[in-house]
Amino acid sequence: MKNEINEAHEAGEDMPDPSVKREVVIPGEIIVSGEDFLPGEGARRLGENIVAMRFGLSEELGRVVRVIPLFGAYLPRRNNVIIGRVTDITFHGWLIDVDYASSAFLPIEESPRFVNKN
Repeated sequence: MKNEINEAHEAGEDMPDPSVKREVVIPGEIIVSGEDFLPGEGARRLGENIVAMRFGLSEELGRVVRVIPLFGAYLPRRNNVIIGRVTDITFHGWLIDVDYASSAFLPIEESPRFVNKN
């Protein structure tokens, strides 16, 4: 069965880059030192050091250092592929249960093809 998820998986888009260095860090731990790096999500600068703000995996992507949380609530972002259950149909789209505190809304404009209303 061909779809966008299978095609992305076959193309290797979801595969992590082996050159990216990841290490487990705890809050307050110094990840890198120096003015050459910029803090990303889950990290902040204290003086010349980039410090972890949460428990997770530190990741250096170029000059940006971020921390990927190991547990906690999932925060979906644009272009993420998620699985959900349609709970309600509205005039402008669908309400979807994604096992989160609130339901997601999928606008009808995001549908890639004709939708039969029956």
